[in-house]
Amino acid sequence: MNTKTILAISIAAAFMVSTMGVAYAAGHVFFDGNPVVEVKSNAKGTNERIKVHFDVTADIPVAKQAGAFGYGVFTGGEATENVLVLVTHPGLTDSDHQDETSGFHTHVLDVKDTTGACTNGFDAEVDLEGSGMNKGFDLDADWEIDGKTAWIGFTPTKRLNDSTTVDAVVSFTITAVDNGGLHLCMDIKDSASP
Repeated sequence: MNTKTILAISIAAAFMVSTMGVAYAAGHVFFDGNPVVEVKSNAKGTNERIKVHFDVTADIPVAKQAGAFGYGVFTGGEATENVLVLVTHPGLTDSDHQDETSGFHTHVLDVKDTTGACTNGFDAEVDLEGSGMNKGFDLDADWEIDGKTAWIGFTPTKRLNDSTTVDAVVSFTITAVDNGGLHLCMDIKDSASP
């Protein structure tokens, strides 16, 4: 097992220890309108980067007590690899760039279909091994949350399937499940396309 795989398994273990039961009926997981995508490149037209801005129907909680939730940016058609996420999961430090107050930070994760551990009411699962091998796993992307508005920006497309096309932005919650091994199960709450 390589170091990144071990890191991913350690992250799953920490999620299991820090699992919280929080009600997610609040509007911070429901989009208000369509996301806005901005593409930027250098003078040579290379080194493309994307920035995504979206609004939700209620203020996004920035207190660590809000639980484990986030927003994912899917690029490159049907790809479920290299998904850019803005996420918070209190009780776990898995990034050198985690905000001390809110816990928010960015990752590039791989997402897969649910396995036996996550098939009971979940929509997707974090591919721990694949995510741990992403060069952008501990991504230091700029981000900002202001009330009902959030943006994640300018992220190099070479980390995101080399695509400037954002197919969907989703909101999700994460639940750690131990079923013959640790799994991070995702419940997709809403989806919006630019």
